[in-house]
Amino acid sequence: MASPYQPMENPDTVIEHQTILQDAQNPALDLTPDRPAGDLMWNVHPEWHKHYQDRAERLKAKNSREMQNVEAYWVKRYDALDKEIAEKSTQIGQLENSLKKANMACVKLYDNFNLRGALGAERIVEHAKELNKFHGNCPSGTQAALNVLATTHAFKKILAGEIKARGLDEKDVQSCIPLVYHECSKRAHGNTGMITIYSEDHTSNECAALVAFLKLQSGWGGGLKWREVDER
Repeated sequence: MASPYQPMENPDTVIEHQTILQDAQNPALDLTPDRPAGDLMWNVHPEWHKHYQDRAERLKAKNSREMQNVEAYWVKRYDALDKEIAEKSTQIGQLENSLKKANMACVKLYDNFNLRGALGAERIVEHAKELNKFHGNCPSGTQAALNVLATTHAFKKILAGEIKARGLDEKDVQSCIPLVYHECSKRAHGNTGMITIYSEDHTSNECAALVAFLKLQSGWGGGLKWREVDER
């Protein structure tokens, strides 16, 4: 006699059978390794994809406009600052020229220096700046500026003549140049109408260097009046 009970199918077989039927009816739900999950979402909900694309385009356009506005702002500000800097530079240049003219006017009016002032900002160094004898920025400090002038061909030629005429050693005279302004500062004797080098105040080597600087400046035109004497 046949049993009224049928043997139960294997549960795994049943699930697999149902899955195959579902995949056959809904091919878009085929989760195989060859189909990315993103493609599956867009196929199931294409309106989401369109919404996403529209939103991305709007954000892109908005960001582009904002970047253009920011760029335009900074370009405008840069142009304004550049114009302001140019105007300030022009004003500074005009003030510097006015100051130089005023200084030179005072020099010509009083024509009254001591030897230290003649070497320094009152005349030789300032005169060299105006004539662009430094071929660039003038070094800071009077002695540094004099050191640069001492390297010029014109100064070397004058100094060589003084060394020969005075029977001095070139190395000894050259060693005095870096200290010439300091030595003059120690022996400044007030202001007179003419720059005077007193031989008793300086060594022979120092006198040669001082005379070379004063002769150099005399050759520029409008130089100081000066003299060299043995005693006061």
